[in-house]
Amino acid sequence: MFREHKKKPLDQRFWSLVDVRGPDECWLWLGHVQPRCYGQFTVMEQGKRKTRYAHRVAWTITYGDPGGLWVLHSCDNPICVNPNHLFLGTRQDNSDDKVSKNRQAQQEKHGQSKLIRQQVREIRNSYVLGKTSYGSFAKKFGVDASTISNIVRGKTWKGV
Repeated sequence: MFREHKKKPLDQRFWSLVDVRGPDECWLWLGHVQPRCYGQFTVMEQGKRKTRYAHRVAWTITYGDPGGLWVLHSCDNPICVNPNHLFLGTRQDNSDDKVSKNRQAQQEKHGQSKLIRQQVREIRNSYVLGKTSYGSFAKKFGVDASTISNIVRGKTWKGV
């Protein structure tokens, strides 16, 4: 059975693992999904098996090789492989898209955050009262003085 499957053309093998729906709906990848929720598909490149993102393979089958560009989702559904939901961009375009849609980890949910909301409130309240300096807070909380400056000026930790 596996040998017969391998003999099928790439596009047939690929689309057989997709729940194809209407042209405006997400087409869900039914094959292997990695922990970050992106579909994966194995292809042969230069005689070697390579694992590729399913949405990137969908783009390649439909439109051709994207080269060094990233294949991004307009629908923000990582298992969607509907070519109508995909577009090309750079790494920066991907980052900008994530920020514009408020999908990035922020504040204490960010894996590298050293502060929690209660500490940010303490910093702002104490600074307004003139009780301490950026440097003192930086030393107390183990962060850089520029981090404290950004908090006090409202550049980061907005809404806290």
